[in-house]
Amino acid sequence: MVVLIEGFLAITETCEKYGERPIAVIKLRKGMNISKEEIIQYLNKAVEDGRIAKWWLPEEIIFTDEIQLTSTGKINKLELKRKFTTHYNTAS
Repeated sequence: MVVLIEGFLAITETCEKYGERPIAVIKLRKGMNISKEEIIQYLNKAVEDGRIAKWWLPEEIIFTDEIQLTSTGKINKLELKRKFTTHYNTAS
């Protein structure tokens, strides 16, 4: 199996209907290519197989060239949330 993804992060965005919805932020390995549709298809199959709950499916899939890290090498969720969610983008 070829590993296409170098980094993945799920963040949440405020949603009027559900309160919050997940957003997937994905960094692909160099030279790898996969479409949003292929990821959604894979995740829907996981739902059908009972491996994940349907409400876990991301509302949006965002590809990025960089996943910011903190000074201790951990994923900087706050910075990524500011960068990729409209809630933070409109509140700033």
